[in-house]
Amino acid sequence: MKRSVGLAYGAALVAAVIGASSAIANDATWHWDGILSDPGTWSGGSGDSGMPTSADNVYIYDGNLTWTSALPSTVNSWTQYSGTVTVQTTYKSYDSSSTALSALTVNGPMILNTGSSITQASNAYRADAPDDNLYGNLVPRYNLTISVNGNLTVSSGASITSSGTGMMALGNNWRGPFNYGPGSSDNASGGAYGGQSGGQDGRHQNAPYGSLMAPTSLGSSSGNSAYGNGQGQGAQGGGAVIVNVTGTAIIDGTVSSAGNSSGLWGTSGGGSGGSVFITAASISGSGAIDARGGSNGHFGGGGSGGRISLIAATTPSVRTVYAGGGDSLNPYDPGAAGAAGTIYVATSANSTGGTVTIDNTAVGGPGGVTNAGYTLLNSPNGDNLTKTNWIAKGSAMVLLPEDTAISSFTAQGTSILDLNGHTLTVSSFMDNIQAPVGTYTDNSSGDFNNVTFGVGGKIVIAPPAPLPGDANLDGKITADDYLALDVGYLFGLTGWAHGCFDGGSVVDSEDFAIIDASYLAQGGKASASEIALHTSWFGAAYTSDLNALISPSGSLGAAVPEPASLTLLAFAGAGLLTRRKR
Repeated sequence: MKRSVGLAYGAALVAAVIGASSAIANDATWHWDGILSDPGTWSGGSGDSGMPTSADNVYIYDGNLTWTSALPSTVNSWTQYSGTVTVQTTYKSYDSSSTALSALTVNGPMILNTGSSITQASNAYRADAPDDNLYGNLVPRYNLTISVNGNLTVSSGASITSSGTGMMALGNNWRGPFNYGPGSSDNASGGAYGGQSGGQDGRHQNAPYGSLMAPTSLGSSSGNSAYGNGQGQGAQGGGAVIVNVTGTAIIDGTVSSAGNSSGLWGTSGGGSGGSVFITAASISGSGAIDARGGSNGHFGGGGSGGRISLIAATTPSVRTVYAGGGDSLNPYDPGAAGAAGTIYVATSANSTGGTVTIDNTAVGGPGGVTNAGYTLLNSPNGDNLTKTNWIAKGSAMVLLPEDTAISSFTAQGTSILDLNGHTLTVSSFMDNIQAPVGTYTDNSSGDFNNVTFGVGGKIVIAPPAPLPGDANLDGKITADDYLALDVGYLFGLTGWAHGCFDGGSVVDSEDFAIIDASYLAQGGKASASEIALHTSWFGAAYTSDLNALISPSGSLGAAVPEPASLTLLAFAGAGLLTRRKR
């Protein structure tokens, strides 16, 4: 039988929530800070001193607590009514041992009620790090990785956060420029991650890094200042929230990984936003997901936004999702604002064909829009962008660093796309109005008011290639496409609309392989009997074509019957047009 484990901070609160249950202590000896694995603070658990095991349901009622590797990495369920739990999950690159807490796994529902919070442990400087490794070499240690084999509920007023827990600068003007993260530097520039950071005195500094589709990196600290007012230590970047949910994820509260700001008179920059990466069967809610960069109040640069990725079986929909850059707010000597980070939203069936949103709407301080850093239209770690759709909004500034092909680009508001002398190839371009198909090297058509072409800059708008096997060009494989193919095969018709998908003069085995491969790729469940039927008509030529089209290794395994068994599965030709509706 599953057991319940609880921590309590007052008999009245516990009695009100759980009644007279003997499985949870009415009162626990606990102060405001401590380690959640301390014996004596638990009751009702299956382990020693009432501590929880993987078989137990965990209930948490109050207090500031730390979940360490001394506690189980897996529990049966998690219900939190109040308080903050700091979870010390670590990167495998830091600790790959079998005892490391690489993820907190909940084998059932995880519910965070109003007033409760789960936070990441901070990647702050450690005294055990030798001084000769201080110059940007601090190894990322903590993230916040949670796996829920059930439903996740983050109630209004509850949070999952790694804000300000990413890479951290050490020292200030008294100690020197010890700055951490791939997007940090040795001056007062902001930290970079999802875009360029804002630079000290208006210069753009520090390049973006990481994956926009599956972000797991920590945000970078800003640079330290060399000015001697004692407020020059760089601001810490955002951490990394990585959540996988097998059921529904309802976000009515907040999930955040924002960068820290340097303060009104701070002379360093703002830290970059960090990572938020959530996968689930569905993601919805009235709350907010935030990975914005930190601001600077004096003359340093703003931190860039981080990276957010939401992937679910149905299109994710949370009310507010933002990863803008931090402002540089000094009206007299402003640095540059940080660029917006990236927000990636996709369905699991089309995980590489989602929408990338670049939104710097909230940037508007004295050092803001004019000098803001750029978000690069690329993926530093090599994500395949060919099927992605990009939207720039607010005061976002997007830079094309190399010739690139994507599915579509939409410019909204006062956003800017700087081609930087390169070629952007798309199937659709919207700059307040839909631009016609064609090749453009300037804005003489009036269709690209938000685009800076530069010398050699070019936009190529070409219609998308049709889906292989899509006879009626409706964007999907259906029974109508199979019917067109069958009719074309029976009556010797030609052309794409009648099934000549390979450009040949007649419908043949390759055309049947093409439509079957497309149907399987879109998630269709073609029966073994249908594949066998096509193989019985065309023999090894069909099987070879189908294998080559859908499997890089050239093997379908059990999906394609062996030739010796085909006669047992073959259908009579007279049954050709009685195909079951797909």
